[in-house]
Amino acid sequence: LNNIKVSNTALGLETKTSKIFINSDNDAGHALWNVGRCPDYSKSRMHCITRDVQVTSLDNLLQGVHVSNLRLLNIDTGGAELDIIQGAVRTLEDHKVPYVVCGINRFGLQQMGTSERELRQFMSYMGYETYDIQAEAPHLVSLAPEQHVTSEHDFHVLFANQAWLGEVC
Repeated sequence: LNNIKVSNTALGLETKTSKIFINSDNDAGHALWNVGRCPDYSKSRMHCITRDVQVTSLDNLLQGVHVSNLRLLNIDTGGAELDIIQGAVRTLEDHKVPYVVCGINRFGLQQMGTSERELRQFMSYMGYETYDIQAEAPHLVSLAPEQHVTSEHDFHVLFANQAWLGEVC
């Protein structure tokens, strides 16, 4: 496909070299924090495996790259969501991205030094409203700032910027 570019880079807030922790318990659970700290990951706790990874912001990664009609960002990184979004502010604003889907892993966010509350506050500051994404109808449930999703597991939220819904870049 001509519209796909692969980059062997982790996304974050700034450009740096970091360690990525390989999750031996879950192929999709690698993270920029020690996944062996999670009570569910006993193999990762017993055998800590890391690799060096280059980290950059989405703003830097897309600098000089033509992107047309960017309507949605999907971020599910087990805790680095706020760093990635803060490193994508220029991208969100320049492209008037109306939708951002984020995985919420409360333990991972805590390991990265943040929280679901901080993530939602930042997105609210950026003009986004928060919706809980549910498997059963109604599939989208609006969340007021003081409301929280009751879940023992990871879940996903949709951030929607109503002002940018009709915009096309």
